[in-house]
Amino acid sequence: MDIHLRLTRRSFQRLFIAAALIGGWSGIAVADFAGDYHDEDSGYIERLDFTAGTAVIGGLTYRMAPALKVEINNSYGAFTMLKKGMFVRVLYLEHIDNDRQVVFIEELTNASEWEET
Repeated sequence: MDIHLRLTRRSFQRLFIAAALIGGWSGIAVADFAGDYHDEDSGYIERLDFTAGTAVIGGLTYRMAPALKVEINNSYGAFTMLKKGMFVRVLYLEHIDNDRQVVFIEELTNASEWEET
């Protein structure tokens, strides 16, 4: 019976994800349902690779989501506007394989902003 329930749950997940993609629901909602989870962190940008769409922040490598939202100086920005040495806060999805995909990144003017939030 457990096997049947697992197959049914798995089939339902696939059906839900397919419906979400067809219906245009956000990728974040699909990722939540698929078992990924949100986390946030902050740190200084140590390296940026605009071609690969990755960044090293606080010693960890992050991959930027296709629909990445960026805020710089409390205004809309772009990944290519980020600079090495900026102090940033990231909201990301961590997948089962420890791949960290950033969905939101914002510049903080100093480290004390992070401590206050």
